[in-house]
Amino acid sequence: MKDRTTEYAEQLLVKAICLLASESPDAAISLRKATLRIKEDKSTEIPRWQLTLIVSPEKLSLISCHRKAIEQVFSYLASVEGSTVSGLEITEPPVSRSFTVSSDFIALLDEQQRDFIGRLRQSPAAILQCNAAGCHSEVITISTEDTARIRKFCWDMVDKFRRYSSQPIQEQFVNNLKGKLGEEALVNLLGNAVTAVDYELKQGGDGKVDFTLSGCSDIGIQVKARTGSPNDIEWFIDSEEIQRNHVLVCFLIQETVNEAQASYHLIAAGFIPTEIIQEPELHENWQKKGAKFKMDELLYMGGLQGYLNALKEDKLYQAVFSASKPAPTLAQVWETVTGSIFSSQIRSLFQAHCELVSFNEDRAIVSVADQTREAVEVKLSHLKSAFAAVYRRDIQVSTLLQEPKTRQWTQSELDQLWEKVVAVIPDDPAKSQNYYGKDLLLMFFVDDHADLVVGRKELLEEAEGKLPMIRAAFQKVCGRPITVSVGFIPERVTRITPALKQADYLELRRVWEKVLPCIASNVCRGLLEQQGQLLAFDGQQAEIGVSKGLLSVAERKMPSIETAFEAACGRAVHVTLEAIDLEQVWEEVLERVQPSSTGTMLRQQCKLMAFNGEHARIGARSPNLFKMVKDRISRGIVN
Repeated sequence: MKDRTTEYAEQLLVKAICLLASESPDAAISLRKATLRIKEDKSTEIPRWQLTLIVSPEKLSLISCHRKAIEQVFSYLASVEGSTVSGLEITEPPVSRSFTVSSDFIALLDEQQRDFIGRLRQSPAAILQCNAAGCHSEVITISTEDTARIRKFCWDMVDKFRRYSSQPIQEQFVNNLKGKLGEEALVNLLGNAVTAVDYELKQGGDGKVDFTLSGCSDIGIQVKARTGSPNDIEWFIDSEEIQRNHVLVCFLIQETVNEAQASYHLIAAGFIPTEIIQEPELHENWQKKGAKFKMDELLYMGGLQGYLNALKEDKLYQAVFSASKPAPTLAQVWETVTGSIFSSQIRSLFQAHCELVSFNEDRAIVSVADQTREAVEVKLSHLKSAFAAVYRRDIQVSTLLQEPKTRQWTQSELDQLWEKVVAVIPDDPAKSQNYYGKDLLLMFFVDDHADLVVGRKELLEEAEGKLPMIRAAFQKVCGRPITVSVGFIPERVTRITPALKQADYLELRRVWEKVLPCIASNVCRGLLEQQGQLLAFDGQQAEIGVSKGLLSVAERKMPSIETAFEAACGRAVHVTLEAIDLEQVWEEVLERVQPSSTGTMLRQQCKLMAFNGEHARIGARSPNLFKMVKDRISRGIVN
């Protein structure tokens, strides 16, 4: 029999989860954390699949309850591929690791262990003792001072949790003391290579993990300390401890453990990697019964440090390797998710008419064309199931209406269009003076509207006078009526003018309107809606203008703003803030107000309260003044 590829098995499992989602949601959920292995036998006319589902212990009973539904789905998927399922095995996973103990390593430490046991039986004086922390020693001394601290902790444990245990108090104390003596012995043996002994009073224990390696919390170490004779003592480790740890370390306490004993001498009995324990030919029933070890079944403790170092290097390599993989793009995520939808008709609906515009850990936003929105909403449950199948967790999926596609004009295309328009303008003395190529420029064009700009304020009135013949020229070139407006860009903002030309006013507005709803804080969102504007955005960096007086408030909300950009754009965006001086903006506006007496009145009685690039809020000192200013704005006197 030949193993099918991991990628093929993963794709088949995703399809199974999608199919089960509608008929048996509980079964689909139970498979999210599973791993599928396929062995294919092609010796028969119809290829046969032997399937193995590897699931966590807590999901085992749930999957077993839905075994029939799961088998039916896999049988159907196999038939589609022209195969048949010969059997389905459901099992628990071993501890995942790529590092494997070599047979030479085991043989060497096993030989050293035999020598060590022989010396121990002959004479306790024949074993190695070194009191330096982090150096190998075959016997570890726990001093009187350390023992007193351990005893106090053990009694605290008894007092706090005695009502949860049926054991006699003295037995609880002794068991706690043995455990802490073993943990202190390991720290003496390995020094800073492992985490410190945990003296926190915890209800429910330590989670079946006594230590982890310093700088690598994925590697768990279980410590067992027992009293007895080297010839017949056994150390027991249960199935959960086997699965949660990479190594079992055993100590033999020479003294009788009680409250009166002042100090202890622990023999480093040996260690064993849990991957060896999980080998079926050695410990067939470890998943149900755990495992027991005598001293001659352990490996010599002198190899523990080297084994842990090898494990750590392997884990760090895997971490670096995984981190170096680039995150998939939104297009790649969308292709993977929609590709897992079994129905070709539903898959085509999403691929042809929808687009993934935002995706984070638990939420996906999909844009949909207006004409197909109703059909997409009806089939949205299939898309949710596909997301859950691919990412093995519930993903909230919502839709938004796609904006009409608008052609994005580059600056060179705008310049070419402007040249064509100028060419059909009737004879105008300004054309010979290069007025249309130097002083009056086309800044923006979309659909049926064009924006022109002048660089000097004194040219604005002249440009407005030429608008009728410019509109006529645009209509000749475009074949349809075009509305044309002209504005003035002061020299003080020419720094951002090139960016605005390339990024396009509409695009900035579209991005900004997409970001604002994603801001979680109502205060922050309201502040930016009224007092902020997006000045520049290149896909990775965004520059936001905020009223000068509120800059410090906006700076405190930077995490919320950057999170909103990431949600809206599907990637991390670096955001910077720039202060907008409202007084300076207001002064420049007042210089354009005619007659000048109105400008003087507004300067004395009114104030620019907020400005976000499109809307301005003006405050007046009295209701009557407010009514007068509002009337003049509506008649175009103030603009």
